[in-house]
Amino acid sequence: MIDYKLINPDKDETILFVHGLASNLNSFNRCIQHFKDDYRILALSMRGHGNSPKTGFGDIKDYSVSEMANDVQEILRHLKIDSFHYVGHSMGGIIGYDLINRRPEYFKTFTACGSPAYVRIPQWIALAGTSPLVRIPENVLEKIGGQFISRYSGKTPGSRKILRDEVVPFINWDVMRNCLVNLSNISYLDAIKDITVPFFLIHGQYDIYNIYIKPILRIMQGRETFRYEYMKGAGHNAHLDYPDKFNTLLEEFITINK
Repeated sequence: MIDYKLINPDKDETILFVHGLASNLNSFNRCIQHFKDDYRILALSMRGHGNSPKTGFGDIKDYSVSEMANDVQEILRHLKIDSFHYVGHSMGGIIGYDLINRRPEYFKTFTACGSPAYVRIPQWIALAGTSPLVRIPENVLEKIGGQFISRYSGKTPGSRKILRDEVVPFINWDVMRNCLVNLSNISYLDAIKDITVPFFLIHGQYDIYNIYIKPILRIMQGRETFRYEYMKGAGHNAHLDYPDKFNTLLEEFITINK
């Protein structure tokens, strides 16, 4: 079973936090602190991330979006939680697309931050592009790759510090490669079309996935249950770059849609 953090198990309403690629449940610590007095909080570290064990034989297929959605469902069954406000960052939002397609009745609201719903990159290109994560010695990856992630994925000093101290030390580079290959070929546009619960898409100004957000906006445009926030100055990790603003926006959205 994957690692999780459960706070206030006796509260009535749950916020479920699911992190992005190469990250872990610690990336939502500022969100957890903001909401923990009023909600049951469930934060997960996906398979091979944080303190969660690697799965199977480490094959690429073991780290598909659907397999990780299975892990989320397993935790929910274990904790007997069948209703929540879902908050997913990047890969975590994509896992949410898979899960809401299966069990829409679980979702009270759905917030995705920097989460594309459609990416089509041929597998051979994805494998070739991620091959350095297999060929380069792990100690070199930890130094160079870790520095790159903390320096360029964060757009503010605070986010860079969190990435450096709470994310990078836990990265499993093999798992990261397997996830990247799977995330290079996804299509959840039909799931997006079928979303009926309140849906909040948050997107940073400097997010590297800018072009992949447009199909979601075209589908959801004009729907009363859809909200879109373009966070100026933020990058792909908007929740880390400007946590106070992110938490305020999220609180407003959840409160309005209780």
